[in-house]
Amino acid sequence: MTFDEFFSRTAGSHAGSLIVAHAWQSELASDASFRDRLVRIPTGMGKTLGVMAAWLWNRMVRCDPAWPRRLLWCLPMRVLVEQTEAEIRASLDRLGLLRDGKTDHAGKVGVHVLMGGSDEGDWRSYPKSRRPRAPAMPQPHDTIRPTLAAPGPRSARPSSAAAGHVTFPCG
Repeated sequence: MTFDEFFSRTAGSHAGSLIVAHAWQSELASDASFRDRLVRIPTGMGKTLGVMAAWLWNRMVRCDPAWPRRLLWCLPMRVLVEQTEAEIRASLDRLGLLRDGKTDHAGKVGVHVLMGGSDEGDWRSYPKSRRPRAPAMPQPHDTIRPTLAAPGPRSARPSSAAAGHVTFPCG
C-alpha cells in the first residue's frame, strides 16, 4: 500500500469520489525523519487530515519509532476542538483503528479530549505509555490527544481485514 492509497482510505470519499492527498500531505508523510514544523495551509486544505494521516502512516504502517507515540492538537476554541475530534474519530473509524474504550488498547488509537467542562476519559489509564499526568490547573487551550499502544515488530505490514478495514499489527 502506498501513502496515497492509505490517505484515500483515511479520508474516505466526497460526492462518490475518493479524496486524494495534496502534494504537501504526501511530502509530510514521506519525510525520512520526524521534525517540528509549522503547517501553514489555508482553511479547508486538509491540515487535520494531512497531519493525522502522515502520523498514522509512519507509526502504524511503517512502524517508525522515530515518529512520536502521541499527536496533540492545541486549539483556541471549543467548536474547533469538537470539529477536529469528530474528523479524527471518523477517519480512525474508517480504518478500523478507533479504540472504543471497551476493548484492549493494543493496535488501536484512542482519542482523548481535554476541554474545560468535559470528562477527560481514561487517557491516564496506560502508565507504560509514558503519558503526562493530568494538569493540575486548567490549560490555556483545549486539547485533543490521539494516542497509540506500543508498537510491534518493524517488519509488520498492514493486511486486509473484514469490512474493508486494514489491520496494523505494529500499532
